[in-house]
Amino acid sequence: MIESPLIQEIVAEADRAGTVRTMLRLLETRFGAVTPTVTAGLEQVKDPEKLLRLTDHAALCPSLQAFEDCLRQELSAPPASTRGKRRSRKPPT
Repeated sequence: MIESPLIQEIVAEADRAGTVRTMLRLLETRFGAVTPTVTAGLEQVKDPEKLLRLTDHAALCPSLQAFEDCLRQELSAPPASTRGKRRSRKPPT
């Protein structure tokens, strides 16, 4: 398989879009019509971990309003810290 960064980016975006479509379908099945606010909000979520948390919440939340509240929190939350996960690019002196 080709390990191109472009291909990896395309595959990641396709996965994200599929997750959003599935989540919208789940919400529609549970609660009926989904508001444009929810649809637009989900389209803004790029972090896979946030999408997983939102998918869990979509399956378990008691109402569409509760899901919307959770979505609003996820959108306003800063990205997870990468502190300690990156290595310096400078060679040791």
